[in-house]
Amino acid sequence: MKKLIFLFSFMSLLISCNKENKSKNIVSLYNIFQTTDSLNLSFPDTLFPKRIEDIVLTKEYLYLLNLNFTTKYPLLKLNRKGHFIKTIGKIGNGPKEMKFLPFKISGEKNILVAGSPTLNTFYIFRNDTLNATHSFLSNKIKFSDLKILNGKNILCTSYGKTKYHLTILDSNLNIKYQYIKMPESTGLATLAGFLNFYAITGNNKNIYTQYCYPPNIYKIKFDKFYSKIENIELIYKGAGLNEYSRPNYHTILSDFQKGKLRKLDVFKKFSRIHLIYKEKNYLLGIYLTSFGKTAKKYAFILNNNRLVKEVQIPNEDTKGLFVYDNGIARSIYYNEDGVLKVKLYFLELNKKYINSITR
Repeated sequence: MKKLIFLFSFMSLLISCNKENKSKNIVSLYNIFQTTDSLNLSFPDTLFPKRIEDIVLTKEYLYLLNLNFTTKYPLLKLNRKGHFIKTIGKIGNGPKEMKFLPFKISGEKNILVAGSPTLNTFYIFRNDTLNATHSFLSNKIKFSDLKILNGKNILCTSYGKTKYHLTILDSNLNIKYQYIKMPESTGLATLAGFLNFYAITGNNKNIYTQYCYPPNIYKIKFDKFYSKIENIELIYKGAGLNEYSRPNYHTILSDFQKGKLRKLDVFKKFSRIHLIYKEKNYLLGIYLTSFGKTAKKYAFILNNNRLVKEVQIPNEDTKGLFVYDNGIARSIYYNEDGVLKVKLYFLELNKKYINSITR
C-alpha cells in the first residue's frame, strides 16, 4: 500500500513538473525582440486604419496600408513623426483609381508598388500618382507577396497551381523573367500546386523566400541588374517538422486519397511558415501547427543558416506583427480617454537573448 501511495505521489509530481516545464518552454516573442523606436500615429477619424497590414518607410515619409474592405482609401501617407498628410490613390472604377484592395506594398524613394490577389493586380505610384496598373492570368502569376528590388524591377512571389512561383516585373509591370516552381515533395504529389505559399524578407543583396510545404527557406541570387534570378539556394529544410509538432503525413495523405479529407482539411493539418525575418546573420521564422483552437505557434532562429533555437510562443504575440521592406514592426491599438488610438513599434532581435542562445 505504501509503495502504491509513493508511486501515485511520484507520478503526480512528475505530471506536475512536466506541466511546469511545458509552460516554461513557452517564450514571449517580445523576449526575442526588443523595441528600437515607436511612433504614435494620428489620422482623421474617417480614415482611422482598421488593420495595418504593411508599411513603407522612406527618409521623409511613412506609407501605410490599411487592410479595410470598406474603405475607399487604403493607402495613407504620413510624415516621419506619424502625422497624417494625405491619402494615396482611391478604390474605384474611374481613371487613376484602383479596382481592387491591395494586400502588400513596397517602395523606394518616389516609387510605391501595391499588389492585390484579386485578378493578380499590381499598381505603381510615382510621386503619389497612380502611373500603371496590370492584372495577370493565374497561370502566369498568383500573387502572394512583392518587393521592389532596385528602384526599377519588382520581385513577385506566387502560390498554388501557377507554373511560375517567382516573377520579375519591370517598372511598367511587364514580365521580364519567371522562375519555374521548385519541385514538389514526391510523397505529396497528389497535392501538387496546393500547399504552396511564398513571402519575402531581406535587403536587395540578401533576399529570402519561404515555401509552405515542404516548409523550406531559400536564398535568391540575382544578376547585377536584378533582371534575372541566377540561383536559388535551399538554406533550411523542414522548418516546423520537429518533435514539437510532427504530424503523421502518411496518415493525412492516405485519408485525403480515400476521400476522408478535403484539400482545405489537409492544409489545416500541416505545419506552415507564417513569416520570416532576416537581420544580419540571423533569420527568424514563425510557423503554425494546424488551425483554430488547436493551433500552436513556434519561433525558430537560424545563425548563418544553422538552427540554434526553436521555442513555442504565445499565439497572441503575433497579433499586429508584420515584416516590411526594411524591417519588422508591430501595431498596437489602445484606448485613451475613450478614444481608440494606434502606435507602431519598430523591432529588432534582442541582443541579450541572441547572445544567450549562441554562446
